This record gives sequence, structure tokens and C-alpha cells, in this order.
Amino acid sequence: GGHSYGSIYSGPIGAVLSPLLGGYDDFKELPYASSLCAACTEACPVKIPLHELLLKHRQNIVEKEGKAPISEKLAMKAFGLGASSLSLYKMGSKWAPAAMTPFTEDDKISKGP
Repeated sequence: GGHSYGSIYSGPIGAVLSPLLGGYDDFKELPYASSLCAACTEACPVKIPLHELLLKHRQNIVEKEGKAPISEKLAMKAFGLGASSLSLYKMGSKWAPAAMTPFTEDDKISKGP
């Protein structure tokens, strides 16, 4: 069983069902216990899109709790804008090493934001 999860449902299906049945307050960590590689969806005999449902749970948790810091929101919007245009993506790739300079030491990332 999934009793180690605090629920009777185990594995990826438990990570999808438990927050729905018991609420995010008690089960908000379960959707983050997956790498979202889709192996669970491939192994599911009825092809439930488990990785997509786990991602939706993550989105709901962040929206409900407002946990995403403003810096993360801005970074994601900037990346989305840059990735949507080939010319912006190429320009960003060209300038990325310079932008990372404050976080590098001997050409290695030594600390993060």
C-alpha cells in the first residue's frame, strides 16, 4: 500500500489521487516526488497521463499558495519570450556567458541565485 505516503494509494497514481481526495494541505509534496519523465505514463496499462496530471497539480499548488517568487516568475516570462523567437534565443545564447559571470569562479558555477 501507499501508507508510507500517508495514503492508501501508492506510486504515481497515489501522487495524483491523494491530493484530490485529501487536499493539498496534506499531500502537496507528492506531485514533486516525480521527475516527470513520463515513464509512469508509459507503464500505465490504461495510459493515464500521470506525468501531465502531476504537472497540473504542481501548477495548482503554486497558484494556490503563490509560492513562486517574483524573480522566478520574471525569469520564466523572459525565457518564454526568448525561446519563442529564434533571433532572441540566439542573442540570449550569445550573452548568457556574460550574464553568468557573477555566478562563476574559474569558469565554473560556484553559487546560484
